[in-house]
Amino acid sequence: MSFWKTVGDLALKAGKASIEAAKDAQDREENYRETYSDYSDDRLFDECVKAKKSFSGLKMKVIIDVLKERGYSQEEIKSNISLRYKE
Repeated sequence: MSFWKTVGDLALKAGKASIEAAKDAQDREENYRETYSDYSDDRLFDECVKAKKSFSGLKMKVIIDVLKERGYSQEEIKSNISLRYKE
């Protein structure tokens, strides 16, 4: 029975860690949204390029969401980022 107890304890710890990680990600997303909401459109596009170069998917997601809320289409966002992105 101790084997299954150990398995159960490990599963419980993994579940708690997953919940904590999800809460942390949600908190970061809210903080990013609060910060980026005050940025100009040009600065948002520049920040999006920086996030793309640093592989920060969460930042990019939030920036794109903010730009969409401001009326930009997915195509306009993609086009603006492509113009600014230099590898």
